[in-house]
Formats: sequence, structure tokens, C-alpha cells
Amino acid sequence: SPATFTFFDKNHEYSFSQDIGIRIHGGWTRAFNQKSFNLYARKEYSGTNVFEKQLFETNTTKTFMLRSGGYRDTTITKSRDSLVQDFAKTLNLSVQDSYPAILFLNNEYWGIYNMQERYSDTYIEEHYGINNKNVIIVENDEIDEGEISDATLYTDMLSFFKNNDLSDETKYQETSNILDVDDFINYLSCQLIVGNIDWPGNNVRLWRSREITNKNKEDGKWRFLLYDTDDSMDIHTKCSVDSDPFLNTTHWAKGPLDPNCAVGLIFTSLLKNESFKTSFKTKFKEILANVFSPSKINTYLQNKYELLLNPLKASYFRFVSMDEKYADGTYFKKEIDKINSFFVNRPNYLLNYLNEHII
Repeated sequence: SPATFTFFDKNHEYSFSQDIGIRIHGGWTRAFNQKSFNLYARKEYSGTNVFEKQLFETNTTKTFMLRSGGYRDTTITKSRDSLVQDFAKTLNLSVQDSYPAILFLNNEYWGIYNMQERYSDTYIEEHYGINNKNVIIVENDEIDEGEISDATLYTDMLSFFKNNDLSDETKYQETSNILDVDDFINYLSCQLIVGNIDWPGNNVRLWRSREITNKNKEDGKWRFLLYDTDDSMDIHTKCSVDSDPFLNTTHWAKGPLDPNCAVGLIFTSLLKNESFKTSFKTKFKEILANVFSPSKINTYLQNKYELLLNPLKASYFRFVSMDEKYADGTYFKKEIDKINSFFVNRPNYLLNYLNEHII
């Protein structure tokens, strides 16, 4: 639908106004009162297909979303997914840049959101300089961006991991032409460490260039896109601090060691190779200790608490409850403390699980 988007910067100063397209975003969250939205710059609305000013770290933006916080975290901290994405940036993973914003919808206060990048062919173009016509994105085993015929490239990749014994070092070396293995290890490690239970049977996106050039990442290798990590970090008993992220039983659907999903097929195939297994264990421990270190998490969450406390009180009042625990910030503090505690206690459990499953 057509709409007008007016943006005020972090100092509450008017920045710009632009006619755009807008639609509701999400699956289950469409049923919530505080819905998420996708926003699009369109020539048909404003004469340009980019937003008039820089909104994220990239120079130009063609589309982004106002995200309410995911299926569960919408009414809790609205911070879990942004935390994972912010910390994963240091690993050069594809992540969605975001920051909190207050939305007024038709001049009515509509609560606090995460203003966040969207994964699309234009995301790849904006971040890596690859023409969007040369980008294939697969979401949950279906072509999301690209041509229908591109599905063959995806199924061929899965067939390679299904039909080859990667304990054979020669065959394992072939994976470097198909998959960015280091990227996959970093992606897996993040998902496992935070205990995302709505994955990998769901919320899996990966991309590659169709044609191969000498440009960075335009090499035809598959890479994963990190997103929708809200069902994590002790938000539910399935993803509590002591839950084993390798097991199917700790996920809503399939787990990362289940070869009946794409991530599981690739992972279990790669684990037949000893050098991959060593690389995975080494990198996993490094990310656990250095990227998601409790001290870094604590500092990050303290800053989040101070930034979001008052805006969240108002948002709770509008969409959740007028109960005193929401109004005085007690609820938000308790949930922030829960995430902190998760990362303090998580390493010992994870190292035991790692040694049990990746032997």
C-alpha cells in the first residue's frame, strides 16, 4: 500500500519525508496488535527507488523493516535478535543492522520497534556490490530471490553433501568451491551458542551469485544469512541455559544434526571429515569465549537497559499490560538479567555438549 514515511533522527530532529510502499511483515506475528512492517522505496511513489538519506551502515537503502521483536520477544525485551546480530558482526557474517525507533502510525503512538535491514537481493547488492540480477536467495528450501531454474543450483549443492563421503580429503577439498566453510562454521556457532530453537527446521536463508566473477563473494559459493534468532537465550524452557542445542528435542522442528534439513545435511556430511571437525571445535570455542563473552554481553545489555527502559514502559502500557511490574521496569530488568545469566552459565554446558557430539 502507498504511505508517507517521515523520519526523525536520534536527536528528534526532522530528517526527511518520502512517499513509499508499505506492507505487514512476518508470519505468526501478523496476529499481534503491534505488527511488524516492511517499507519500500519505489519510483512509482516518489520518483526514486532508494530512501533519500542514509539509514543504515550501507550508503543506500531500498527496503527495510520495522520489526516488533519476533514471535515471543515482542512483548519481552525486543532485544534478543538485535543482540545476536550485533555480536555476529565481528565474524563478518551477513547480519541485519538495526537500532530502536518509536513509530507513530497515522499520528497514533504505536510503540517501540527495531528499525532493521531486510534480506533481499538489494541487501546483497548494497553490502557486496553484486548486481541484484545475479543474486539467488533460498529461504526454507524455496527460491526467494532469483529464477525458478535456480532451484537446480540449490538441489545440486544438497546432492553433493548427500552423495559424497567427505572423509575422503579430495572430496572435502571440493566443498571449498561450493560452500564458504568458514562462514558456515561461524553461522552454526552463533545459532548453537544462543540456543535458537526455531532453527534449523525453520528460518534458514542462504545465498550465492549465479554467475562467477573475480569480485568479492561473487564466487558462486553458498553463504548463510543470520536472522529471526528471538527464540533463544532462555526465552523458553526449550532454550534454557542447560539445553543441548545439538539435539532435535530442543528445537521446534529438526536439529542441526538431523540430515533431513539443509543445515543438518551439510553439517553431518562435513563432520565426517576430521580436519573440518577440528576447525569447527576450535572456532566454536573461540566464539564462545571471545565473541559472546559474559563481560561483553553484560556491557551491551546494560546499555540496552538504559536506552530502552522508558520507551519500553510506554510500549508495554500500549500493547502488553498496565500491570505495575511493566510500568516500573521490574519486568524488563528481570528479563535482561535472565539473558545475562544465560551467557554466564552457558559455556560449561556447551563445552560438555560439544565434546559429547563432536568427538
